[in-house]
Amino acid sequence: TSSDPGSINVTPRIPRQRKPKKPVFEVPATFAIVDLETTGFSAGMDEIIEIGAIRYCCDSEEATEFSTLVKTTSPIPPLITEKTGITQEMVDTYGVPLSTGVQELSGFLAGLPFIGYQVDFDARFLRSAADQHGIELTSPYLDVLQMVREAYPALPSRKLSDVATMLNLSSENAHRAIADCRRTLAVFLHVSPIVKAQYGWNLLSSLPEIDRNRNHSTSYDYFLNHAHTHVAPREGDITGRMHGQTVV
Repeated sequence: TSSDPGSINVTPRIPRQRKPKKPVFEVPATFAIVDLETTGFSAGMDEIIEIGAIRYCCDSEEATEFSTLVKTTSPIPPLITEKTGITQEMVDTYGVPLSTGVQELSGFLAGLPFIGYQVDFDARFLRSAADQHGIELTSPYLDVLQMVREAYPALPSRKLSDVATMLNLSSENAHRAIADCRRTLAVFLHVSPIVKAQYGWNLLSSLPEIDRNRNHSTSYDYFLNHAHTHVAPREGDITGRMHGQTVV
């Protein structure tokens, strides 16, 4: 420091080191896909009628499915039956109580992060049901719709059915929970490496890479889109229940 009264004491400014941003969601080697069918759009007024989920392991490429119909306290609107094919008779005869369905889903997820298409919708219904019945369901989640927006910004429609058509996936049994889970997983496996390459999401380093020359397992091929191949969904019985079945 200069003693000259006319001088200015300037201390070099040390740049502040910014902490690296934490990923909002980091996909582990095993994760789940979740989809719900409901009687409407309001988690406070409408009801869950079907729950579907797939537990997927990237390392072994094994997929295990969970599906159940859910009883309702009010009649299913005719438009919902027309859209989903789920009738009042089906949920009355084969459905489980909501508390049972959500508890079974919680056990199936076992805390795994889950992925969905426009997943905030499903998460709202699940949070409402879990709170209503005192069930712990705290898994983090990721929206595949957002990934599709980033991978294909020029798409005229980003509805799951339209994206599935673009990727040449089967559209059979659209708006049934387990079939939509399969489509969502296929879309996720397709867009994740595109988003990584285009946007540098190196924090999602564990996302599965698509290698067309690799001999994948049959379960992987079952979900992943291949050009000019329609994937025929495997269906359960009318009960809609396929607890813990493994795709082989």
